[in-house]
Amino acid sequence: MDFSRFTNRIVGAQTEARWLRWIALGLLGANIVLAVGVFQTRTVVTIQPPGMSEAAQIAENHANAAYKKAWGLFIANLLGNVKPGSADFVIATLTPLLAPDLYRPVVDAIQDQALKINRAKVATSFIAQEILYNPQNDRVYVAGRQTSSGPGSDPVTRERTYELVLSIEDYKPMITALDVYADSPRLEE
Repeated sequence: MDFSRFTNRIVGAQTEARWLRWIALGLLGANIVLAVGVFQTRTVVTIQPPGMSEAAQIAENHANAAYKKAWGLFIANLLGNVKPGSADFVIATLTPLLAPDLYRPVVDAIQDQALKINRAKVATSFIAQEILYNPQNDRVYVAGRQTSSGPGSDPVTRERTYELVLSIEDYKPMITALDVYADSPRLEE
């Protein structure tokens, strides 16, 4: 056996083992960086709401304009088409979406509206014509026509706007501000 070849092989194996240790440490470091990155990345869900032409994205505590506009349209249609028989359904549907400070005023307003409609024997309907989103104040505006008609009277149609702020908490929309007025959207505010 050639002793010099043997020692060269041992030295080569030791050098290779040293390099492999450094490579293994580098790979371990890369895996740690990757794991930290994966655990800090928030899940973003992309959905296609019915009636909307663009995809909506929602993350744990925020959503894009399309998602908020879709919810704004849904809420405006619910509130704009309250009838005496549907008031309980509207309240039950909106209750989980309302911020605590809005709960009582909104529920009282829906019940009051249903009572007035029942007394006057009036039917009302709301048809949305425009949905706007203002990113500066994070507000959704749903503008349309509210039509009221009673027995023996001609239908009365007015402009109506539902203005709301939707915040996202744990992927769930929450109405934090709501205003309804008989006018076009007040975008400059």
